[in-house]
Amino acid sequence: MIGGAWTILSITIAESLTLGYSVSKETISGLGSPIFSGTCNEVPSCVTPIQPASAIFVFAKFLNGILWLWSGSILRSATGHRRFALAISVVGVANILVGASYLPFYLGGTSAGVVVASGAVHAAGALTTFVLTPIAAISTYRFTPVPLRYFSLVLGAFSLAANFLWLTGNYFGLGYGGMERMVAYPLYLWGSGFGASIMGGPELDTPVSDATSSS
Repeated sequence: MIGGAWTILSITIAESLTLGYSVSKETISGLGSPIFSGTCNEVPSCVTPIQPASAIFVFAKFLNGILWLWSGSILRSATGHRRFALAISVVGVANILVGASYLPFYLGGTSAGVVVASGAVHAAGALTTFVLTPIAAISTYRFTPVPLRYFSLVLGAFSLAANFLWLTGNYFGLGYGGMERMVAYPLYLWGSGFGASIMGGPELDTPVSDATSSS
């Protein structure tokens, strides 16, 4: 819950602090470094992070990743849904990879080789997050109570559909950055909702048929 809420707030703050930033044209990752924005490709001029926006965003990625990992560990020990818990942990690692991809730039690395290596790490982390998280959200339909199961199903499916549109260049007027947000924001909302639902220790092992009959 904390990770999703803090990430949304951090993105909003970083956007406001980045002069000339376009929500429609630039990716969320561009808040960490313009080289990942999708609009600035010159090396080294586009590599240098814009502060303090970058630090706020990168810290949020690390915090989010750590909290996902922690959640995965708790779920693995407290429930029988080990594959789901593993998926949550992998998403945590993916978020940390995204955050770590900016560190070479903070250390002064601006060469083409550094950018390519950081870009590969960044892409791996981002792609894993954008594919695995919505699948994990949809999978909770089997063992979460109403209305959370419908909330998870809708947001997961919406994010997957938006991801397909984004990757195929169909932006429906939202722009490259706008469509990417249609992928990411539902996941942050789901993470916040799912996290809030388990804070009180709800039953996550109830079969769909049993939960439906008892509701």
